[in-house]
Amino acid sequence: MISIIIPVYNLERFIAEALDSVRAQTVSDWEAIVVDDCSTDDSAGVVRAYLETTVDSRIRFLQMEHNSGVSAVRNAGAAEANGEWLAFLDGDDCYEAAFLEAMLAKAKGEEPCVIHCDARQVDAGGTPIGFYGPYFFDRIRAPRGLYTRNYIIPSMLLCSRSAWEQVGAFDENPRIQHAEDWDWILRVLEAGVTLRHLPSMLVRWRRHESSATHRVYEHYTRKRFLIEKHANTPLFRPFVRRARVTILRDFAHGVGVTHPRRGMSLYRRAIRLEPWYLPAYARWVQMWQGRS
Repeated sequence: MISIIIPVYNLERFIAEALDSVRAQTVSDWEAIVVDDCSTDDSAGVVRAYLETTVDSRIRFLQMEHNSGVSAVRNAGAAEANGEWLAFLDGDDCYEAAFLEAMLAKAKGEEPCVIHCDARQVDAGGTPIGFYGPYFFDRIRAPRGLYTRNYIIPSMLLCSRSAWEQVGAFDENPRIQHAEDWDWILRVLEAGVTLRHLPSMLVRWRRHESSATHRVYEHYTRKRFLIEKHANTPLFRPFVRRARVTILRDFAHGVGVTHPRRGMSLYRRAIRLEPWYLPAYARWVQMWQGRS
């Protein structure tokens, strides 16, 4: 069985579509655990109405006693899970119908292991706006590229129970929230757990105004905290400088969307720090051409 943990916080617009995508899977041996983090909108009401309408016993609904953050919500869902495999679908994202079947096939029975796929970025209305996953430089350096840039979000993951027990739960420290996915992937590598990439866009990752990734400076500072947390681990230590440069480059890209001159200034600073890091120039060109 596969247990799908679905954290929800103020996602009344999207949660029904996420649940529809789970119920549309070509694999039927799953359970979904929806965990509401004390939403202030009608997310809980939408989920209850959905369960009354669909009457699908594979879906359970839990509510946190107080707002605790997405890591605590995922961990609470995992603690209630019965499956030998765990998946983590954010409540505003969606699976393609073949997600579970394809991911299990990629695992090929190996445990402990973690599988990740690619994602299609979509806007609030579901219109495709981009790709998320490892680019050329990431693929040729895999898995070393993950020490400098995270290209895996929880919705793109399938994790064996044995891997979850070996790596441990998501870090609930508030200073690392919204970078907890990168932290967990670094711990997968540090634990020596097999990490496999399935190069298929099997997830629709929704980017909208209320999503955490729009809080550019806050996300940057939390990544800085994450880097310092891992700075002295043997595998990460050689990449600390480049990781710092990479998050500065990505911060520049985020700032440049609304403040191009400030963004270009931050890019110049990142390139001065690491002049021979070719991916930095790729993003520089993208910025110069005015692409978001």
